[in-house]
Amino acid sequence: MTMLPDVDDVVTQGRFGELVGISQPAVSDLLKRGVLSRDATAATWLLEYCTNLREQAAGRQADGGMNLATERARLSRAQADIAELNLRERRGELVPIAGLEHKLKAAVIAAREYLLQQPPRLSVLMDGLDRAAREELLVKAFEEFLHRIADMNGAPRNEPDDDIE
Repeated sequence: MTMLPDVDDVVTQGRFGELVGISQPAVSDLLKRGVLSRDATAATWLLEYCTNLREQAAGRQADGGMNLATERARLSRAQADIAELNLRERRGELVPIAGLEHKLKAAVIAAREYLLQQPPRLSVLMDGLDRAAREELLVKAFEEFLHRIADMNGAPRNEPDDDIE
């Protein structure tokens, strides 16, 4: 059986490791992290080591600088962020990207279909019209197109007037 060191003596890292059941590199790491004071007595190291163990057990300090209080705060922030996002979504401030993609695609298709239908429709309506009347007809067609885009659902605001002369 190994003799216990005098607690008032300065001991080596290896000897202290044997005393508390850890390796010399682990003691060296405790010194680097400031858990143990340099050139202190075995009594001081024992007190510092036990204090560190109590802090770890209480969740206030853990290896790697993480601690229970910090992790709980991080979790609380993440939960608050999720709750805020859910609230903003219910208020209509946010929409799921999958739903938005479908709606945008439908709006673009509807706008494209509307534009593709205009040349034959307008050419019939423009037959025999003077320049001012043709411009008015084109302005109305463009306004209808822009209203469709603004509505983003492809539904016409009002049907185009085919009776323009």
